[in-house]
Amino acid sequence: MFQLTHEAARAPRVTAVDPVVRAAVDEAIRTVTEELAGRLHLPRAIAALYTLEHVLTRAFRSDSTATRSTVRSGVEVLARLLSPFTPHLADELHAILGGTDFVLTSPWPEANREAPGESSIAVQLDGRVRGRVALPAGADQAQALAAARALPVVATMLAGAEPSRVVYAPGRAINLLR
Repeated sequence: MFQLTHEAARAPRVTAVDPVVRAAVDEAIRTVTEELAGRLHLPRAIAALYTLEHVLTRAFRSDSTATRSTVRSGVEVLARLLSPFTPHLADELHAILGGTDFVLTSPWPEANREAPGESSIAVQLDGRVRGRVALPAGADQAQALAAARALPVVATMLAGAEPSRVVYAPGRAINLLR
């Protein structure tokens, strides 16, 4: 984590955004916020943080300036999301990224909201939720499958293989069975 933070601190800040990395950051924000605010299912929140750290580490290896800049902003969000669990680590990461105050004084991050006419559906792999994707209203199974396969965690777990069966509940979830 420290190596990623040091490398991300040197990345330039640009306005271009990598949509795949940003979607992973938004998903982590949603999951951690929901788990801390409501259900208090802390293992799920911590798993979301590990997943985000893995996605950011893999994405930073890209040569794209937009991806590296998005990873930098993702690491800044990760530091804020870590603060309830490990405040000292979160403050250290925040300082490496150029923060001059405590991370607790920073506002809690908010996920991007879906645009009107979009819905967020759960992506399941063998019955376990692995993430969420935003789809236009009325999206068919092919669009949902393409969006689900674009999630880094799903792409990694499928490793290029085709699912044996796809169960799609429009507007709610897609389940890929191996």
